[in-house]
Amino acid sequence: MAEEKILDSEKLEDEQLEQVAGGNQWQMEDDIKSFKSLGVLSDGVDKHDKDAIKKAFAAYGIEAEPHGGWLGADNEYFLGGRKISREEAWAEVRVQARTYRPTVK
Repeated sequence: MAEEKILDSEKLEDEQLEQVAGGNQWQMEDDIKSFKSLGVLSDGVDKHDKDAIKKAFAAYGIEAEPHGGWLGADNEYFLGGRKISREEAWAEVRVQARTYRPTVK
C-alpha cells in the first residue's frame, strides 16, 4: 500500500478543525465548565444542560444553539443576529466578564 502524503495546502488550521469536528457534546461540556468557573452557573448544573448554556450566553447578549450530540453539527453562536465562531463568542464573554458577572442558575 502506498503511503499518502498530506500537502501543506490540504492541512486544516485549528479553527477549521474545530468547525469540522470539535463540537457538539464536547463544546457543551466545555461551555458549562467555563461558565461555572466564571461563577455564572452553579456547580450543580448538569454538563448536558442546553437550557443553562443558552441562558448563560444570553446574559452576555449571545444567542447559543447547543446541538449536544457526540456526532453532528457544532454548536452555533450568534451576536446581533450575525453568526459568530465559538472563539468569538467566548472572546465577547471574556471582555464583558471583566465588569459583569450575572448568576444564571
